[in-house]
Amino acid sequence: MVMQIVPAILFFVIRLRQGAYSDEDVSVRHERNELYLVSLVTITLGTLMLLFLNAPIALIALHVGVWVISLLCWIINVFWKISVHATTASSTATIAFFLSPVLGLILGIGAVLVGWSRVRTGNHTPLQVLAGLVLAIVGISATFAVFGLI
Repeated sequence: MVMQIVPAILFFVIRLRQGAYSDEDVSVRHERNELYLVSLVTITLGTLMLLFLNAPIALIALHVGVWVISLLCWIINVFWKISVHATTASSTATIAFFLSPVLGLILGIGAVLVGWSRVRTGNHTPLQVLAGLVLAIVGISATFAVFGLI
């Protein structure tokens, strides 16, 4: 995870300081393309490392699910703005639900609150948030099903 998160954050901070983004939220859709690419590369490298280390299948499925969702968000982003914040929170809740339904439901409430905050701050419409929430639930569930984990 560190291998995925730290490089992506460093890349974002450097590019933000270089003036590559209109604001810290990267509100302009086309400015997000390189962030999606960096994310997909780091997720791919992390997944390959997990395969090399013979990591548990659930951890590999988690990475593959996040990769698929990131790719779908990138494709959607070309045409329309989707809430990645809501998608991320909902992915976390969905994964947690498969491990502990109570924890998943609690985190699901948190995901809805994240979505509400994105609408409240004017960063997204309700439909963009709903799309992010649903994409995560369907994407993670489908990936876990393909791996035989649900």
